[in-house]
Amino acid sequence: MIEGVTICKTTKDDVSSLEVLYKNAFPDEDLVQLVKDLLYDDENTLNISAYINKTLVGHVAFTKCNVEPENISLSLLGPIAVEPEYQSKGIGSKLIKDGFNQLKEQGFFKVLVLGYPDYYKKFGFVQEADIKAPYIIPDHCMAAWQSVQLLGGQHSLAGTLKVPSVWQRPELWSE
Repeated sequence: MIEGVTICKTTKDDVSSLEVLYKNAFPDEDLVQLVKDLLYDDENTLNISAYINKTLVGHVAFTKCNVEPENISLSLLGPIAVEPEYQSKGIGSKLIKDGFNQLKEQGFFKVLVLGYPDYYKKFGFVQEADIKAPYIIPDHCMAAWQSVQLLGGQHSLAGTLKVPSVWQRPELWSE
C-alpha cells in the first residue's frame, strides 16, 4: 500500500477531478455522467475518494438498493476507478474495505457488483444466483454478477434488484 493515502467522503467540489480520473482510468468507456449522477444522489449513494497530497487518485460509489418485497438494505458497488499510475497498489482495496465498514455500520446486509470475478473474489464476492440484475446480463458475463454478505443472519433473498433511477439504463448492464 502506498503511504499518505487519505480516504474520505467525495463532495460535489470533486466533480472536475472525478471527470479526469474516470477518463484516465477508462479511456474507452464514458462513465462520467453516471459518476456525476451518483455524486448528486446523496440520499441513495455513498461516494468515497482516495487522495494523495490533496490529489484525487481513486473513487468508489455504493448505491442503496433492495429486493422487493423484502425491506433489507443492499448496496450496488460501482463504479470504482483508480488513476492508472496508482493501480495495483492497494488503493482500490482500501476504498472497497472502507465502504464495507461504513455500510456495515449503516446496517447493509449485502453488496452486489457486476465486475471482474478475479478481482472481486479477494473481497469475498461469489457469483449471485438468487438476486437477479434489473436488466438481462449476457450469458457469457453471468460470472461477473456477484455478491458478498456483510452482516450475519439467515436472510434468504430472491428476486430482482430494485435500483434508483440513475441505474435504470439497460446499457449499464451489458458489455
